[in-house]
Amino acid sequence: MKPTSDSELIQLRSAICDTSIALSEAAVQALREPLDYPSVDLAFVPGDRLAIALHDNLPNPFGILVPILDWLIRQLESKNVSITVVIPENHQAFPKQLANWLAEHHPSKTLVSQEDSRQQETVGSDTDPANGVGDSSDEIRLVVYSPDEPQSLEYIAASENAEPMYLQRELVEADFVIPIYRWLEPSDPRGPDPYVVLPAFADGPTRLQYAKQWLMQSPGSSTRSWSQQTGWLLGVQFTVGVVLNHDGQVGMLAAGNPESVAQACSQAIVSKHTSSAVQALDLVVVRIILPDQGEGSRGARWDEVASAAWIAEKWLSPTGRIVVVADKLMYTTEGISFLASDEPDAELIQELLSGPHEDAFPAAILRSLQSRRSIYLQCQVDPETLESLGFASIANASQLERLMNGAGRVGVLEY
Repeated sequence: MKPTSDSELIQLRSAICDTSIALSEAAVQALREPLDYPSVDLAFVPGDRLAIALHDNLPNPFGILVPILDWLIRQLESKNVSITVVIPENHQAFPKQLANWLAEHHPSKTLVSQEDSRQQETVGSDTDPANGVGDSSDEIRLVVYSPDEPQSLEYIAASENAEPMYLQRELVEADFVIPIYRWLEPSDPRGPDPYVVLPAFADGPTRLQYAKQWLMQSPGSSTRSWSQQTGWLLGVQFTVGVVLNHDGQVGMLAAGNPESVAQACSQAIVSKHTSSAVQALDLVVVRIILPDQGEGSRGARWDEVASAAWIAEKWLSPTGRIVVVADKLMYTTEGISFLASDEPDAELIQELLSGPHEDAFPAAILRSLQSRRSIYLQCQVDPETLESLGFASIANASQLERLMNGAGRVGVLEY
């Protein structure tokens, strides 16, 4: 898209790299030669329990997990290490995909779902629910993380306000935890700290507490200190971080010491795009990158829309506007519907973050931004619905181009 002679188009720095990799080979190399850590298979002794935690910000969790899981299964076979994969709630297709993959590549392994595990744990008085089916090396256990199921959570620590924090039980009880996540800018609401597990795998109240702290933080402060400490208490020694490229595929993968992985991911994009010193733009256009996953391809999500808009704001002049291009976004959720309310901003945000509303945190972020910015959305949600939620609707690329050509200094950003 070309600006008119009156417009200046500026490419902005984002958490996107220019490189491409062969994912399977890169994953094996990263596990064999981690950053500041020995080959990860050396960290296990016979009978250990391994938990692999897939962060919600992964764009193609199954595709990223498969080469990592394949190598771990092969390397740990002789040590009888049991493996549990913990996934977020919104990956409905994941169980079937994983079952089919295991049947083809590791037929000796049986996929045990969360429901299967609960049934087996209730059979026989000698079954230890803490160990249960998770101790069998012939099984790959799949657990769907839910922040609102007390039986799947375990106390880990107290927050700075002396509030109890609970974490997904499998991660607490495992001997070794490997979180896998997409690296994002530190200022991104969806960007985890180097230890990854909190607040992503915490109970609902802890996640809401984190959301409130995020929105109330002062410039330059961080809400992540307590989650980093909890990651240390949990004993997270090893993470896998990925950076996406312009096609939405994994362009860089790093594994090893959590701090080293985060640093390596950051360095992969340091020399790309314009310096963060560029500000005072009249318009910033953010395009949400979505990977092509064939029939399983998903559309953009509201948490991505909110975070993309949040990242864009730092580049704007006081009167600057934000455009988010969110392909295949076709729906609203309970939390997003709150944006149609006429309540004062502070009261609405408080209401959003007082209960388990879907997309409450993204809605709170968006309402905070709407109080000071005009936000345009190019998506498939009905324009009247968007307007009722406080957004301006962009119908197509031509309308977007006219908007860009009518602005002075325009920044473009991939998210």
